[in-house]
Amino acid sequence: QNFIDMLARVPVRFRKGLAWYINQELETQLPGLYLATGANSGQLVYMPPGGISGAQYGNILGAPVIPIEQASAPGAVGDVTLAALSQYKL
Repeated sequence: QNFIDMLARVPVRFRKGLAWYINQELETQLPGLYLATGANSGQLVYMPPGGISGAQYGNILGAPVIPIEQASAPGAVGDVTLAALSQYKL
């Protein structure tokens, strides 16, 4: 639910360039992500890399998941960040 809530807070005009930046230690937990749709059913939220899509990165809710070393430790604020880096100026 946190992933859905994060995505809902992003203005629609920025959603095309979004990516999830995660602590690399969280990669092992991603295949188990699902959204409950009933008492005994659910919908997967994470699509792993490769497979039919041939994508380099997995994705969550249509945005690529990029593991980075700079993210906070698992369970801490900043372990998962949703950002459109194209919207930043250096």
